[in-house]
Amino acid sequence: MQKKSIFISALTEALRYYSHHLTLHKLDCYLKERLNPSHQKNFPAIALPIIISPEKVRHKPLLPISKKASRQPSRK
Repeated sequence: MQKKSIFISALTEALRYYSHHLTLHKLDCYLKERLNPSHQKNFPAIALPIIISPEKVRHKPLLPISKKASRQPSRK
């Protein structure tokens, strides 16, 4: 079984944690924290990704909300 790179692991964690609430801003913060060189004792140093985006899209969700997920349960 092939090991995932630490970047792919961090990206997958961010997607699972934030789900459809993931934005570029949240992803940027998460990767900077998760890939911080001081936390990488067992891994070689890696370059941090740089996310450049216009301010108006930085806080918009990256993944669309499905109609199923956006529905509120009906209460009777």
